Amino acid sequence: MPSIGEPLGSLLLAGTKSIRTWLLTVSEMNDRDLAAALEERCLDAARMVSHAVLPRAASVPLCRERLVAALPLGHPLAERATVDWDALRCEIILVQGRDESQAARELYASFRGSGARFHSHAASKQCVFALVGAGFGITLATASQSEIAFPGVAFKVIDDPDASIQIALAWLPGLEDATVGRFVAFLRDKARSRRLL
Repeated sequence: MPSIGEPLGSLLLAGTKSIRTWLLTVSEMNDRDLAAALEERCLDAARMVSHAVLPRAASVPLCRERLVAALPLGHPLAERATVDWDALRCEIILVQGRDESQAARELYASFRGSGARFHSHAASKQCVFALVGAGFGITLATASQSEIAFPGVAFKVIDDPDASIQIALAWLPGLEDATVGRFVAFLRDKARSRRLL
């Protein structure tokens, strides 16, 4: 998931104001590559959906994000204030995915159940939004992703209190150094103090 919008933006801003020595480098990867990068110490920590945290990794929850439906403008559902799962039942759901990593499909299937029609693209989320805008289907996104306008795309809240995901910060505890420990502790404490969970 791209590191855009709230609440992550304000958490990182608070960190740069408090800990001026941070050097943050962002890498977007699929789940398999993310696991390998943590294991090989190419990454110190990873922000990821809680259900995808590696078994050997330690993690702390950072926030909970609502899911929204991204629909093409002009779609009949785009006129509604909110949508529900039943209304999305017959839609083609565009997802990011590669042969070795179908995490988005698995996540969305946990909400939609069997019978959902997925079409995977080995592309960025922005590319998936562009396909939505061009009328190739719909996608699911987090509320923070909906803060950015995409041409031809309408974002609608999914009317289900369980339509949310928990975001965690994960790292390998045996490889943790003091800087990573301070980074994790800072984000954990800020998330708790802001009641983002």
